[in-house]
Order: sequence, then structure tokens, then C-alpha cells
Amino acid sequence: AVVSTQSGHYGRAIDSNYVKMAHNTGGFCLLLKENGVYNVTDTVNGAFDKDALICGEESDNALSVVGQGAIDNSRKKRSAAEGGEVSEKLEKSLLVDTSMEKFKVIATITPASLLNKVSLEKPVDGDSDRCGNLRSGEPNIKIAESVADNTVIFDVTAESCPCTGEWKVKYPEEASSFTYSVKSSGEYLVAFEAYFVDETGPNRIANYAPCLGIEENLVIKLNQGEKVNTDTLYAKLVGVAGNVVHWQGALATDKQADNAFVVTLTIPADMGTEGFRIVLEGEIVDGTKFQRVSPNYFHPTSSCLRITDVGNFYALSPNRKTYIKVQVTNNNAYEELYLLSCSNTENYDVTIGFPLITSPDKKDKRARSNPVVLKSKQTAEFTVNVAAPRNTKEGRIVSVTCKVTASADELIDMVRLTEIPERFGKLSG
Repeated sequence: AVVSTQSGHYGRAIDSNYVKMAHNTGGFCLLLKENGVYNVTDTVNGAFDKDALICGEESDNALSVVGQGAIDNSRKKRSAAEGGEVSEKLEKSLLVDTSMEKFKVIATITPASLLNKVSLEKPVDGDSDRCGNLRSGEPNIKIAESVADNTVIFDVTAESCPCTGEWKVKYPEEASSFTYSVKSSGEYLVAFEAYFVDETGPNRIANYAPCLGIEENLVIKLNQGEKVNTDTLYAKLVGVAGNVVHWQGALATDKQADNAFVVTLTIPADMGTEGFRIVLEGEIVDGTKFQRVSPNYFHPTSSCLRITDVGNFYALSPNRKTYIKVQVTNNNAYEELYLLSCSNTENYDVTIGFPLITSPDKKDKRARSNPVVLKSKQTAEFTVNVAAPRNTKEGRIVSVTCKVTASADELIDMVRLTEIPERFGKLSG
């Protein structure tokens, strides 16, 4: 995505909200004159057939920004001025592996007068044939540089094999803010997909809003599993706020296939709901290291809604009810009011029973209402019944969606039921 703003002159800086929006979507900002035109077809990385984000690593000189984000050096800049320190360049490190035929670094700096001091440098210990001249990269590496207001774009292409290793993005210490993002592409580029599921069986449903403090199942799928040494894979949950690693672990023990992993983990309850991304690290089979970050953000919820059990083997048979067990958990530090409602794609009758309330240190009790008030750490288990009509259609899929409404959250989970033409009793006889 590309975000642009219009202005009658070039002196005006781009609104920081637009910069954040662009970085969140893998794009960048352009500041156009009135009635100005800019061709972005050859600039936006999305024009490539395959692309994946990569992210910077922590360096000795400065805090790293994972994937896309921002740092604020204003306090550090004032301290340096008061102490009479000499200004120096800070740096961000990024790993380039053999599957990256092209990559693009998009950096935005404030104030814009420092733009000409932002640089991209190749690995100092890189292979001389692959990396070419240390400054220019010739003849194998081509680096095209373009500037738009307070943003500089480095477009890097390898004529043959990529210049692998640790590249560095450097910027002056006196910058009040600096953001950067990296996108890469290649015919056999290593990329991955990550999402959460509510269970690990064949009927699992993708759940993109994991819960705080609850055991979750994270699925990671590689697009080029045969090109990766899967025993070296390592995943991290990195928070958007503060760039903090909230969880990390190796994937080899959770291997489901050559290109798929299911990881069971508990998201720390104290990480907050600002969001996080999945960072995947490892080695290509040729030994070069790679690092990728998930293109999507995950925003955990402080309350949790889960479908925990489904009757009749996920089937709907004539004149029969299929039950669905739904759990709602309050992970907040305060009590909360929850209202559960359920619907389905065929508008079949749905009834919701009064919930069973469970507490960590108290005896279970049955509530007599929906909505229900839950204290901190309490769970309400509802039984939802979906009644099938007399005439069902064999093989038809009925999607049942349950929604919980609270003051701070609106949670949704769903399950798919399959219609069968006979009752279970007749089938078993």
C-alpha cells in the first residue's frame, strides 16, 4: 500500500499518522505538489510475484525495530548535547540470505534535513564476488536510491547470487525519530504464514485473535520448507509496544511436516493488548541465516471466547439438536459483563442455556442469566443447541457463529457443522 499527501510546497513534513499507516501496510509516504503525479508501479514492492518482510536485528549501537516501527532519540540527543559528546551514526542490522534476489529498504527520518546522512552498507566481511566493490557493489550488486520528502528508498538487486550477511542501515544520532522497513523478493524466496487455531485436530478453526494468559496453538507454515534447515528454526513473539520479546522457542520439536509446525504456547497475561508480530529465524540449507517477520499483526484480547466441544461429530441430523460448548473467560483485573449470542447461516433455531461459572478457588455454580457478570479469572461455560429441521441436505455446511459482547471487547468464534440425511441411530443400526 502507498499513502500520499498533497501540499502546495515541498517544505511541509508528512503527517506522522500517515507514516505509521504506510509502515503498517508495507508501504511508504510520498509528498506531492498540488496536481502532482508520481508513478508507483515500479517502486512498490507488491509488484513482485513473491515477497516477504524481513526485519532488523538488535545491534550494539542502538535499539532495533522489528519489521516496521519507530524510535525516538530526542532525549538521547539532548543528553549528548549537554555532555558535549560528538555526534555519531546509529545503525540497524538486517540479514540477507541467498533466497533474496531483491530487497528494498524504506527509511524515514526527522528532521528531513538529515536525509542525506542515511546510508545502507553491505557486510564488511561479505564474499568479494557476490558483494563486489565495498562502496558501490559493482559489478554484481545494484543499489538504486530514491528520495521523497523525508523518506529514502534503497532498491537492491543482485545480478547473480545475493550478497549475503549482515547489512546495516545507518543514520545520524541527532535524528529525533527514525523508522524503517524492509521488503524482499525472489523466485524461491523463503516466507511463512502464521495464524492461531482453536484446536489442532481436523476441525480446527483459524482464530486470529489469541487470548492473554490462555494456552494457544500457533501454526507456522513455510512456503519453501525443503530449502530451510528446519532444525534451526526459532520463533519469537515481539510486541509492537517497546519491541519486547514476550515469548521465544525452537520449532523442531513441534514439526508436523516439512513445511508446517504447530506450537503450543501461553501468551503472557501482562504483555497487554497493543499487539505483536511473529518473527521467524533460521538457516537456509546452504548455511546462510535468514530472518522474517509476519506481515500481519496479532492483537490478543483480555477476555477469551472459545468453542471447546461439539456434539454429534460436528454433524446435523434430521429433527436432532447438536450441542456446542462455549467458554468465556475474564482475564481482566476487574469484573465484566458478558452477553453471548449465536447465529447460523441457515437460520436454524438456536437456544443458549444458562452458564456454569467456574473460579480458580471456588465451587462451580450455575448462573441464572445471560448476560452474566464474571469476576476476574472466572469462566462461564454455555451450552448452545442448534436444532436441525426434518429435512436436511446431505453434505451442506452450516456455519455457526457465536459472539460475546463486553464493555472492552467483542469476541467472535465459529464452527462448521455438516448436514447428514439420516439420524445417528439409524446409521449405527
